[in-house]
Amino acid sequence: MLGKYINIIGTKYKVRKCKDMDDVDTTGERRSLCGQISYSDGTISVYEDKNNLDDFHDTILHEVFHGVANHLFRNRPDIMQVLSDESIVDPLVSSYRDTLERNNLVKWTMVKEGKKNAKKKEVSKKRCKGSCAI
Repeated sequence: MLGKYINIIGTKYKVRKCKDMDDVDTTGERRSLCGQISYSDGTISVYEDKNNLDDFHDTILHEVFHGVANHLFRNRPDIMQVLSDESIVDPLVSSYRDTLERNNLVKWTMVKEGKKNAKKKEVSKKRCKGSCAI
């Protein structure tokens, strides 16, 4: 179960679960996003659709990926430019999650109305947008 904080390489980020995709964007632009990490205020905002926990977990991993990249490569703008490209990040994160699940390296809490969701998600492009940094 996801707690109130996620620790990314020694930095705690508060997890902000949003009921509406328009509430995820903390820049004031009111863009509809699934997730956003803010390095300046130490938060990860994520749209929580209780009917689609697969997307919720993908979004958490996606934002954690951006956080790890920022901590490791913030002084390398060439690498950060590549790792900020959502068309690169989305398939990397989806493939990473798929690998973890297929090899039983992670178990997600995916219970809805007492039934476990055993369906494996194929690597695909996300339907909603994310934002990597503020």
